[in-house]
Amino acid sequence: MILPGRTLDLGLAGLAAAQLGASAWLVPAGDQVVLPSGASLGGLCWFRSVFDLDCPFCGMTRSFVALAHGDLAAS
Repeated sequence: MILPGRTLDLGLAGLAAAQLGASAWLVPAGDQVVLPSGASLGGLCWFRSVFDLDCPFCGMTRSFVALAHGDLAAS
C-alpha cells in the first residue's frame, strides 16, 4: 500500500530514474547529445527555439550524459 504523502516522492524518483536511464542510453557528441544511431535530436528544445538562448535543461542533460559515460571533465 502506498501512503498518500509518498505519491509525489515516488513520482520524482521515477523521473530521476528515467533521466539516469536516458543519460546512459544517449551518446555525447561534442557539445551535443545524439541517439545511439548517431541521429541528432534536432530542435526538440522549445526553450531554445522560443528564446534563442542556451537552455539550462539541455545543459543539465548534456552534463548527465557525459557523467553517465565517464567523462567527468565534460560533465
